[in-house]
Order: sequence, then C-alpha cells, then structure tokens
Amino acid sequence: MFRLRGQSTHRIIHNRRPELSQFAARLTGHPFGERGSGRDRRGAPAHLEPHFHRDLSVEARAEPQDVPASRIRDLDRHCRRREFAHVPRILKVIEKWVGIHVCSNIGMLQVVAAVLERDGRVLIAQRKPGQSHALQWEFPGGKVEPGETPDAAMARELHEELGIADARGREIGRYVFSYPGRATIELLFIRVDAWSGEPDNLVFHDLRWELPRRLVEYDFLEGDRDFLRTYTGRMPSVKTVDPSENEFLKALESKSGKPSPFFRVMANRPEALKNFVPFYGSVAGPGSVERRTKELVYLTVSYTNECAFCSWAHEASGRKAGITDDQLKILKAGGEEGFSDAELAAIRYARELTMTANGTKSRDALKAHYNDEQVVELTMLAAIANFTNRFNNGLAIFPDA
Repeated sequence: MFRLRGQSTHRIIHNRRPELSQFAARLTGHPFGERGSGRDRRGAPAHLEPHFHRDLSVEARAEPQDVPASRIRDLDRHCRRREFAHVPRILKVIEKWVGIHVCSNIGMLQVVAAVLERDGRVLIAQRKPGQSHALQWEFPGGKVEPGETPDAAMARELHEELGIADARGREIGRYVFSYPGRATIELLFIRVDAWSGEPDNLVFHDLRWELPRRLVEYDFLEGDRDFLRTYTGRMPSVKTVDPSENEFLKALESKSGKPSPFFRVMANRPEALKNFVPFYGSVAGPGSVERRTKELVYLTVSYTNECAFCSWAHEASGRKAGITDDQLKILKAGGEEGFSDAELAAIRYARELTMTANGTKSRDALKAHYNDEQVVELTMLAAIANFTNRFNNGLAIFPDA
C-alpha cells in the first residue's frame, strides 16, 4: 500500500495523490541507485514505465491499496530474474524521489533487529531454553505488525523487551532470509542512536554488553550472521559452539585461558576436534626439526594463502622462536634475505608445495640439509598449515585482535 512519507500510517493517499503521469515519469527517469537496475548498469529502461502504470496504480479511494510483492518483483523482470532481492532497493528509491512510502512487507514478514551501542560495546540477547533456536544469541527486536513502520516496531519491541522508551535510530542493513521450512522474511537492522531509561532484561535468558570483535565467540541466529560479518568484519560463516556444550572444548580453552574461534567452529564436528588436537600437536609440536624453522614454514604457507588467522597466531609464536619483526616482513613479502641456507630450503619447499601441491623443484635442496625424518616432518607441517589455512579462510574465521 502507498502512504505519504511523514504522515500517519493510517492516512492513505486518496484525494491529494500525485498525478500518476508525474509519478511514473520520475521513477522511470531515475537509475535506481548508483549501480543501475539493468545489466548494462545504465539505469531503468524506458519500457519500465508501462509496468508502473499497470502494477503500481494509485486509485482515488480511502481504503488501503495492496500491491502484491510479486508485482513489485516483476518490475525488474527485464533482467529475467524472478526474486525479491531488489525489492528493498526499488522501494527506497520510490520513497526518496517521489515522497511516497511503499510498504515492502506485503506478503512478506518484516523483522527488525535493534543494534544498541554504548561505550564501544553492543547489546546482545540470548533466547530462552524453551523457545525456538533455544539459547542462541540475537539482537533485541521482533516482528513488524500490520500497519506499523519498522521504526515504530523497533521502539515498541525495545520497550517490551528492555523497558526503554523513545528509542530512535537509523537503518544500517537489510536483506531477505529464509529459515529451512519457514516463510521468507525481510530482516532490517537499525542502529539505535538514542533512548530513554536503562535497558533491563525483561524477556531474555541473558543480556550482555559485548565488544563487537568478541561477537565471534557467540552462537548467533543464522539469520543474523550475514549482518555480523559486515558489522564485525570477523564473523565465521557457521555457528560457533559454546564451551558449555562440549567438555573437550571447555578443557582446551581452560588450558589456554582464552577463547578460540578456530576450535569453537571445529567443535561442530566434536570427534574431528578431539582427534585433530593431538594430531596437530604431534606435527607442529616438538620434533626433529628446530622450532624456529617450523615456524618459518608455517608462516610461509600462511602468508602464501593469505590466511589472517594463522598468520596472526604464528607471528606471535614465531617471535618467541626467535624470528624478528624485520624477518617477518621479509618473509611476508616473499623475500629471502637474512635466513640461513637450511631455512631457505625449507621456506622454498613450503612455498612450492603450497602453490603447486608439488615439490619437484625444491625437494632435492631440502634433502641436502635435512634427513628423511625431518623432510617428512616438514612436509606434514606444510600440509597441516595448508589445512588450517583453508579451514579458516573457507569458514571466515579471523583473529580476535
């Protein structure tokens, strides 16, 4: 349905509606944002105008006029795509350029998520055990009711869930999402800039103010994860397991004294985690090759694969093994200055093995400095480094730094 921007949601356009010819002319003359709506990125084609006349008509009557979402979708059919992905963008352009608000939740449920920030932290909430998606984390918020704007829904939900009033904010993200076996929803994320009162936990299992970079440690609703990857820059593409759900993981983090997103993600396959840890220790731990050389090999692989997590972790352990910051910079740039002949042989072998999955050009030089046991150890080390690199990069696991 159409509503005048800035007016009550119950004041429907009727007697003072804009002329349809002006309405269509302004829309078809606009390129639908900087990217354009056509594949050639030149904006809306001329033949789009008839679709507005047919599909988005405004009639002179007082009753709300429903515009099926499928008809809005068809406005983009010149691209031969039948999907809802472009609907929010089209509707925002209509509102900006014509001064008319077109509800996009006709036929599709809208859900608002409120991102409250204070002192560098963000407020997150944990669902109760008896709810669907029990004990998973989310942002406060909820469904947009019929006849309600997203901003009004956000303010109402925050009053009901946190006891705060006069919440105001701005939209910072939206997309369409579908949970398996459930209807498609449109998720709107609103950064809340101001509110009255102190947030109180009225409906959740738990409520926390957390650093954005630490959100990676929480098992968030699947629908929130795309937003979190943008918001934090470091959110894994799958859920992380809470240590309370896995005794082996709990013992690992208790021993290290800090959470590990790598282990929390791998804990989705508990037996794999349990078997991986001792295997990793037997390869990357003490062996027949000195620690400094092993760190150089692991870093060579990680730099070659551009793995942020493994590079970050092994830069720290590499420094403890005697690798200087200047040597780290040289290694990262692909240089070879400042290393011994034996170290260079291992570095070149690790780099070739990573880039080609072979070692024909560097293997003989490696064997000139290391015995068979050491060659096997270095090969296994490069192989497991490639494994952890691909695991981290593939699942978007980033360092907690």
